[in-house]
Amino acid sequence: MNLKSPYVGLKNNMLLTKSGEVWAYYRIRSEAISTANYDAKEESKKRMKYFLESIKGYKDFHFEMYDHDLDLRNKFKEISKDFDDEAFDVADYYSKETINVLEQELQMITHNSFVMGVKIRELADDSVTFKEIMKSTLSETAERIVSNFGFNVHLDEHILKRYESFERELADNFLAIDGERLTENELAYIVRKPFISNATHDVQEESSRRAATDICNAVIDPTNLSVLKIENENETFYSTTVVVDDFPLDMEYTHLFEKAQNMPFPIECHVKARIVDNDKIKKKFDRAKVNHKAQSKEKQDTGDDASEDVQDNLYVLKEMESEVTGSGVFMEWVYMFVIKGDSYKDCKRKAKRLTKRLKETDIYAVNPLADQLQLFYQCLHGNDLFINKYWLQRTTATGIAENLFGVSQSLGTKTGFYIGRIDKFIRSVSREEAVASSRDIILFSLLLAAKGIKGAVSDSPHVLITGQTGKGKSFLAKLLWIYTSFFKGQMIYWDPKSEFADWFDRVTEDENMQKKYPLFIRHLKTFKYVTLNYEDSTNYGCLDPIVFLDGIEANEMLKSVFDEIKSFENYHHIETAIYKAITETIEERESGKVVGSLNVIEKLQHDEDKTIADAGDLLYQKTQNNILKLVFSDGSNPALNVQEKATILQVKGLDMPKADDDPTGYSTSEKNGITLMLLIGKFLEKFGSRRDVQTTIFIDEGWAFSASRQGKKVGKRIKRTGRSENNALVFITQSVSDKADDDGGNFGCHFAFDEKDEREEILKSIGLEYSKESPENMEMLKDLKKGQCIFTDFYGRVGKMVVHCPFEEMTEAFRTQEDSASSKAEEKFAM
Repeated sequence: MNLKSPYVGLKNNMLLTKSGEVWAYYRIRSEAISTANYDAKEESKKRMKYFLESIKGYKDFHFEMYDHDLDLRNKFKEISKDFDDEAFDVADYYSKETINVLEQELQMITHNSFVMGVKIRELADDSVTFKEIMKSTLSETAERIVSNFGFNVHLDEHILKRYESFERELADNFLAIDGERLTENELAYIVRKPFISNATHDVQEESSRRAATDICNAVIDPTNLSVLKIENENETFYSTTVVVDDFPLDMEYTHLFEKAQNMPFPIECHVKARIVDNDKIKKKFDRAKVNHKAQSKEKQDTGDDASEDVQDNLYVLKEMESEVTGSGVFMEWVYMFVIKGDSYKDCKRKAKRLTKRLKETDIYAVNPLADQLQLFYQCLHGNDLFINKYWLQRTTATGIAENLFGVSQSLGTKTGFYIGRIDKFIRSVSREEAVASSRDIILFSLLLAAKGIKGAVSDSPHVLITGQTGKGKSFLAKLLWIYTSFFKGQMIYWDPKSEFADWFDRVTEDENMQKKYPLFIRHLKTFKYVTLNYEDSTNYGCLDPIVFLDGIEANEMLKSVFDEIKSFENYHHIETAIYKAITETIEERESGKVVGSLNVIEKLQHDEDKTIADAGDLLYQKTQNNILKLVFSDGSNPALNVQEKATILQVKGLDMPKADDDPTGYSTSEKNGITLMLLIGKFLEKFGSRRDVQTTIFIDEGWAFSASRQGKKVGKRIKRTGRSENNALVFITQSVSDKADDDGGNFGCHFAFDEKDEREEILKSIGLEYSKESPENMEMLKDLKKGQCIFTDFYGRVGKMVVHCPFEEMTEAFRTQEDSASSKAEEKFAM
């Protein structure tokens, strides 16, 4: 083979080669499947196998996976239009600093893209190929005359149109695997990519090249063993190709595209393949069967049993023969990993690490010493499969499908701020190792979800964060809070543990932090802390239903509150008197009289019926000198009103039971805490129901809404605000069961940290299979460490992630407990 670039020109998604052949290229929209979701992987393999069988009229194929620039700069530029004016400086700083930090570690920030090329041939018997027209009508070579797909010479237009019609038919076939045509810019970029490094570069600039002398403009030096030195006008870098030599016999679970993605450095993957005529293969099978049977008989004649290898080979030959004699497709192909680096040693080190990782799964790959130039040209776009020695694989379409082409592990949203990495390990390693081993970053935007996401599987913009205490729920919630506060709109955080302010204040008052991070400290100081204190008379009745609600809403809410404080359902005349007093007091309020919920109790106390009066006295005693004074007032104080950009709402003296406490054992103060949650919930519902303002609500200890019948109703109403009300909810709770309503819950995405008592429920909730025969997902969940969770995003994709914040100042502000000397020593000397 004459080793040179086959490229002459391109038009749309079609590439013309120097031999007058045309290749069409399509992007395969990647399907995100988590490492442990084996059922989904098997379905993906079936789709790929059926697709390859559906296009068996074509002969030559190119499967490619490459790292595509995430273009974070332009993404942040776009979302900066939604930054709040008052927070623009700090938001802009963290946008740029995020890119700087990630580029220091990853160089170019990328995601994996999948492209498939097919050499077009006209399928009608009487058709004339473009290549044949070139031979018969042009006196000079295609390489000299044809430029930009032949439009600089006078060729019959209807011939080109005939070629394009076959491309349209091929494009329709690609819809089966979510394939779409590459744009001309995208095709130009991937043709250029072998000649540029993985360092940050301008994708638009590289895509603008079209001339063959420009797109392939580089000097390739093959004098180093096993590594090529490549020099273009901007840089010098090194490239090496690792090629697969041998697979396990049955080729199940080879998953090569997934294995490449799981490496901690970028790897391009290329498969050049061609379909082999079934009759030709059948003849080879017949010869192979004769040889293997002869070997088996020879062993038996000498008294030996046929070796295990001979028996295995005979079995595989029979299986493959049934494919070839049926509708199966047989292919020859070679699998190549391309690794780029800053130095010869860097390339060699990465190649060695890859071959070692593959060997662990019985896949043998080599980093050839003397064939690197040949392999480089084999990978180029527009070249057929020409390597015809050592590394050629011969399998059915199933063999190629086993490698999971088109499967990635994307999670999150396409734009937003960085919240962590996809964790590639089924068995968990430390947070630091998980971050260092993954190149797949996760971006996330709450407000994007509230506006609606094309392709999302749920209409809900709400976010659920579950898991046992100490696993990282609060850290993630505060990270989302900070990033959301950079955008326009109003937000509120309900903090029943009252820990938020303490840690934020500790950071803002630290002189060292003030000097190092003035922008961040200034931003923290913009948060408004509202602490409701029942010992402060100005707070009396700030959550009084008669004051902050109207009509029917006030009536229903106050009835629910009385039911929680003391139920009189077995004393109908008392219950009737309470309902009558509520209605009268609300009517008085509506007519302009200054009254509140305390006036309802006073009406009962002054009733002529002694039992009703006694009930009024009991209710009065239960609502005094405790947090219920925030609810029961004479109506003279204003209701709680939040107009600030970002508010953190707390209640002093709030006593909440633990999530797993038995409700029958709640103390009086704990019951009062649950009662107050009804009013807090109703206030949050009102806060999130203003369509003219983008609102975000964070509810910590959300399980408390499940602690009573009335609380469940309030919690359900909060969840049902959503996109129609221009609202997003982040619901933080311990148990995954707290998400369930009668309709199964209303959350668009779910961050599931471990909770040892309900692992099966967690797997069911996030859509991962579990059985005793397939325990992998359960093992993955059991093994989650602090900061690691299973994430189901708005697109329905599920994967394991590690939460990561690269900023010291945020990490310090999000802490929830002090590190003791003992805990530090334990961590320091951990084995």
